[in-house]
Amino acid sequence: MIFINLAIESIFWLVNIIVSVCIGMIFLFLYLKDKEKKKLIFVIAFISSTISHVYCLFGYNNIEQGILGYNVYNWTAIPLLIALFIALNSRFFKTKEIYDKKFSVFVGLNLLCFVFAWMPINSNIILTPIRQIISIELIVGSVYWLIKTHDRSYLIYLTVIFFFMLGGIGMARNINFLPMVSYPLANIFILFLFVNPFKTINSKSDGISSFFTLEQKLKTSEKKYRQLFNSMPASICLLSKDGTIIESNGQMANNFNLSPEEIIGKNIRDLLPPDIYKERNDIAIKVLNSGKMQENKDERNGKYFHNRYIPIKMGDENNIMVIANDITHENKIKIEKEEKMRDLRNTELATLNIMEDMHETVQDLEKAKSEILEKNEELTISTEELQAMNQELDVIREQLSDINQNLEYKVDERTKEVHRLIEIKDEFINQLSHDLKTPITPLNTLLPLIQKKCEDEKIKEMLTVCIEKVKYMKILVKNTLELARMNSPTLELQQDDINLADEVNSIVESISFNYETNHIQIENQIIDDIHLKVDTKHFKELLFNLVSNAVKFNKDSGTVTINAEETKDNMIQISINDTGMGMTEEQVNHVFDEFYKADESRHDFTGTGLGLSICKKIVEKHQGKIWIESTGIGKGSTVYLTIPKGTDQ
Repeated sequence: MIFINLAIESIFWLVNIIVSVCIGMIFLFLYLKDKEKKKLIFVIAFISSTISHVYCLFGYNNIEQGILGYNVYNWTAIPLLIALFIALNSRFFKTKEIYDKKFSVFVGLNLLCFVFAWMPINSNIILTPIRQIISIELIVGSVYWLIKTHDRSYLIYLTVIFFFMLGGIGMARNINFLPMVSYPLANIFILFLFVNPFKTINSKSDGISSFFTLEQKLKTSEKKYRQLFNSMPASICLLSKDGTIIESNGQMANNFNLSPEEIIGKNIRDLLPPDIYKERNDIAIKVLNSGKMQENKDERNGKYFHNRYIPIKMGDENNIMVIANDITHENKIKIEKEEKMRDLRNTELATLNIMEDMHETVQDLEKAKSEILEKNEELTISTEELQAMNQELDVIREQLSDINQNLEYKVDERTKEVHRLIEIKDEFINQLSHDLKTPITPLNTLLPLIQKKCEDEKIKEMLTVCIEKVKYMKILVKNTLELARMNSPTLELQQDDINLADEVNSIVESISFNYETNHIQIENQIIDDIHLKVDTKHFKELLFNLVSNAVKFNKDSGTVTINAEETKDNMIQISINDTGMGMTEEQVNHVFDEFYKADESRHDFTGTGLGLSICKKIVEKHQGKIWIESTGIGKGSTVYLTIPKGTDQ
C-alpha cells in the first residue's frame, strides 16, 4: 500500500514537472520570437519551479529528508512568486528602461535564492513570512485592480494565487494530494492568463492579461504613430538644445535630401545656410529661455517656410520641436492676390480719373453743343453767301482751267525751244572748236621753229608769249570738244575691267616730274585686288586730271594720299586727299561749274576751268557721283568719287 501511494505521488509530481517544463518552453518560445525580457522572467521562474518540483519528486519537501534538499525545494519556489508580483505591478513601470531594471533585480533575487538554497541552515523561518507577505500583496493588489478596472483577468489571477496558497497549505500540513493537484492547475491558469491564444493584440483590455501584449501594443502604437508622423505634410523634427536632431519625419528629411534614418544625429547647423541657421538659433535660444513657442518665416532654395518652435521637456532635457510648413504655394497666392489688389486699386483710381475726365468731357461737350448751335445759326445766315461764293469759284475754276491748258502748251513750246538752243549751242561749240583747231595747229607747229631761227631776244620773248597763248588755245579747244562729246546723249562708253592700283601707279609715274620738282610725296594706299568696270580712256583722263590738280594746288613738300574702299551698294569709293591750299564753302559749291576757276589770283595758262566739269561728266556717265570736301583755306581738300565695282580677278 505504501508503495502504491509513493507511485501515485511520483506520477503526480512527474506530471507537475512536465507541466512546468512545457509552460517554461512555451514562454521560452515566445521570448525567442521578440526577445522580450518579461517572457524571460517567466522562463527563469518556471525553471526554478521545475527544480522545486523535482526535489518534491524525490521527497525533499520534508525537512526530515535533509536540510539542504529542503532549502533547495523552498528557495526555488520563490522566483515564480516574484514573477507574479512583477506581472501584477507592471502598471507602474511600463517603459522599457524600467522593465530592464526590474529584470536585473529579478535575476539578482534569483541568484540570492540559489545561494540561500545551498546554505545548511533551516530557512523556513525566513521563507514563511516572505511567502505570506508576497501572497497578501498579490491578493490585495488583485482585489484592488479588479475593483478599479473591472477586468475579469484579475479573477483568474486570484484563482492562480488561491491554488498556490492551497498547495502551500497542503505542503505545510503534509496533505500531499493538495499540492500535487493545485500546482499544475495554478500553472495552467498562468498559461491561460498570460498566453491565451484567443487574445489579440488589439484587445482593449489593460489588465494583468496584457502583461505580455502591452509591449506589442506599444510597438504597434509606435508603428502607427511613426506612419502618421511620416505622412504628415509638415516637416517636423525634435532638436536637442545643442541643435542635434533627435527625431525627424520623412518630410523634414526630404528637405535636406536625406532619409529619416540618415538625418538622425546630425546637427542642424551643418544642414542650413549660415544666415538661416543664425536666425533659427537665436529663436531657439529665446524658446529655451522663455519656455514659450516662437514663430518665423524664411526662404531657402526658392521655397518659403512658416516655422514653429515649441519647447518640449523630456525628463531632465529641454528640447525643441520644430514644425516647418511649406507655404510656397500660399505665398505665391498671397503675392498674386496682393498684385491683383494693387491692380484693382490702380484700376479703381484709373476709373475715378476716367470718371472725372468724362465729367469734364461732358461739360466740354455741353459747351461745344452751345457753340455749335450758335455756329449753326451763323452758318444758316451765311449759306446764301456761300452759294454765291461757290458760283464765283466755279467761274474762276473755269478760267484757271483755260489758263492751265495755255500754260502747258507754252511750257512744251519753251522746253522744245530750250532743247533746240542747247543743240544749237553744242553744234556751235563743236563747230567753233573745229574752226579754231584748224588755224591753231599750224601756229603750234610753226611758231617754235620761227623762235629757234630768230636771233632778236625781244622777238623771242614775244614769240614765247605767243606760243603759250597758242598752247592755251589748243587745250581750251580740246577740253571744249571733250565737254561737248560728254554732253552728247549718244556717247557710248567702252567698259572694261581694270586694276585700280595699277592705273593709279601709271598716272603717278606719268606726272613724276611735276611732284618730284616740288618735293611732293604721293602715297598710293589702294590694295591690289580692287577692280573697276570703266571706259579705260576716259577713266585715265579722269584720274590724270584729279591727281594733277592735287599736285598742282599742293604746297611744297606736301602729301597726296590716294585710297579706295568698297561701299554697301557694290560701288568703289575713291578718295584723293592733298595738303594744299584748300577751298572755301562757296568754291566747293561751284568747283564743278563750267569755266569756273577756284583760284582767280592765278592767271596762268594751264587751267581752262573745264577740267573738273569734264571729270564730273565722266563719273556721271559711269553712273557714279563726285564731290569735294574741304575744311577751309590752307587745310587741304579731298575729292571723292564712286565707280561701279568690276569683276575680281
